[in-house]
Amino acid sequence: MFKQFHDHLGNKDRDDEYVEEALSDESESTFSLNLSACQEGGDDHGMDANKFSTFELNPTELAPIIDRFRYSFFIYVHGKKIKYHNLYTRLARLLSPFGPYQLNDLGLGFFLLNVSELSDYSVVLSKHPFSIPNYCVTLLNWVPNFKPSETNMKHVDVWIKLPELPIEYYDFLSRIAVCIGIRLLKIDPNTEKRKTCKFARFCVTLDLNRPLHDHIKIGVKLQAIVYEGLDLDMVCSMCRRYGHLQKNCPCYSSSNYISTTCAQPSEPQSNLQQNDELKPPKANVSCAIFFF
Repeated sequence: MFKQFHDHLGNKDRDDEYVEEALSDESESTFSLNLSACQEGGDDHGMDANKFSTFELNPTELAPIIDRFRYSFFIYVHGKKIKYHNLYTRLARLLSPFGPYQLNDLGLGFFLLNVSELSDYSVVLSKHPFSIPNYCVTLLNWVPNFKPSETNMKHVDVWIKLPELPIEYYDFLSRIAVCIGIRLLKIDPNTEKRKTCKFARFCVTLDLNRPLHDHIKIGVKLQAIVYEGLDLDMVCSMCRRYGHLQKNCPCYSSSNYISTTCAQPSEPQSNLQQNDELKPPKANVSCAIFFF
């Protein structure tokens, strides 16, 4: 459903049909898309089965709303809070010469980057993933009826450093990256061009439902992993998953313990997912490189 929002761009003849599909109960989205409001006048005002007042807009009225936000993005800053002014200033530098733009603080780490033109939409995508020191910043396509408090974000974009990675492994960074995250998003230009080889740096999408390790084993050597902007104090020392401590770990009881090596966590049920256009294809992973 999320991909359809941008597949539909430019085909305004199908606006009514598109809005009806986007806001239908049969949508594949994991949250309801029954957008409701009303025209002036009593005819559009009604009562539902639970005796709540309801407002309704027809597809023709909804089309301009969809059209206004269709090129926009949600920005999610994971963990550490960032002030609105700081994020705005950093984005202005990253997205130059694009702008000026409108940034709205939605709360709970979510912001709306309001983009009105396809050309500006392409500029934002070309700068993705964002590199803001000490923060994990994830970019997602806009969808209607979004509420931060009802959103469970388990996939976040994180920049990774591998200190003192032997230079002979730089040609295999894409394969190493998918041993740490679920997909590689970008390799730092300085790493790609071998301008500095003190560390290898790249951005991956992490699944926070999966164990986060501070080392991987490459061949016979242990390699340290540095997660930029991720608070590792929130990684459980038992199951190695992010978001709780050992005393609150569901695996803490020996009777409930699940091996983190063999366990295959299920996909998170998030009500907001990244658009396929923002996801590079997954690479095949060789078993020669593995978690330690």
